[in-house]
Amino acid sequence: MASYAAWLGPPPFERLGIRDSLPADVAVRIRWWEGPGQMWVESKVAEDIALAWLGRVTTNNEWKYGAAAYLRSRIVEQLFDREFFLKAHRYDGTCFFGCYVGWSFRSLPLDRSAGGGNRMGAAFVALERELGWPTLQGALRAAASGLTTDPIAAMSAATGRDLAPVFAEASSGGLIDRAISMSSEAGSCASPCYRTLVSIAPAGAVPFPLLVRLSFSDGQSIEARWDGRRDRLEFESAAPAIGAELDPDRVWLLDRNLLNNARVPPRETNVPVTKWMARWIVWLQDAILTHTFPV
Repeated sequence: MASYAAWLGPPPFERLGIRDSLPADVAVRIRWWEGPGQMWVESKVAEDIALAWLGRVTTNNEWKYGAAAYLRSRIVEQLFDREFFLKAHRYDGTCFFGCYVGWSFRSLPLDRSAGGGNRMGAAFVALERELGWPTLQGALRAAASGLTTDPIAAMSAATGRDLAPVFAEASSGGLIDRAISMSSEAGSCASPCYRTLVSIAPAGAVPFPLLVRLSFSDGQSIEARWDGRRDRLEFESAAPAIGAELDPDRVWLLDRNLLNNARVPPRETNVPVTKWMARWIVWLQDAILTHTFPV
C-alpha cells in the first residue's frame, strides 16, 4: 500500500477488504499445490490492490491489467529481497523428463522482464528500460489520476513521447520477430576499408528506436539506432565486421525469437557443458534433500 501510494498517488478508495472468499475487494484462495515459498498469496494480493488503485481507468482494461501485472512484479521483487534469507524462498525452477521431475518450488514472478506473464506488462518493462523508472512512474501516476479517459494518451503527454505504438504492438497478439543479417566485403578505396551491410527483417514501424551494435575484428565496435523506416544500415570501417546485434541490451521484450537477433563469429562449441552440469548437480542436491526422509 505504501509503495502504490508513492508510485500512483493517494488511493481512490477509503478501505480495502481482503478475505478468502467472495465478495471481497481482494479474494485470496490458497491452492493445495502452492508451496509457501512461491509467494503466490503475496502476488495475488499485490495485483488485486493495484487493480483497485487503477479502478478509475475504465476505458482500457487491457492496459489496466497489464499495468497491474507489472506493478505486482515490482512489489513481489521487494518482498522477496526481504524474505529470501529468512524463509528460504526459491526463485528458480525448471522441469525435467516431461515435468515429472522438477524443483520443489515453482518459479517466482520475480523477473520483471516477463511483465508478470502479460504481454502488456512486458511493454511496461520495456518502457522502464527505455525511459527509466522515474519517468515511467510519473507517467503511471498521471494515467492513474482519473483526470483523463485515455491512460495511454496521459502517459504520452507526461513523457513527451508517443507511446501508442508500444501498447498497440503489445496488444496485437501476433508473434513479433525481427531478424538481423550481415554481409561485409572489401571496399574500393586506396587504404584498406570494408563496407558492411546490416539488414533487418521484417521492416516497418517499431515502437521506439532499437540499438544496433556492430563489432569489428580489431576489437572496436559502433552503435546506431534503427527506427524501422528502412530495412538496412550501411557502415564503412578499416577492419572487417565480425558480429552484429539487434537490441543487445534487451530493451524490447516482445521479440520472442532471440536466436536471430545477433550474428556472431562461430565458436569452438555452442554447448555450455559446465553450466548445465553445475545446474543439474544443484537440482539433484535439492531433489535429494526434498524427497528423502531421515532414517
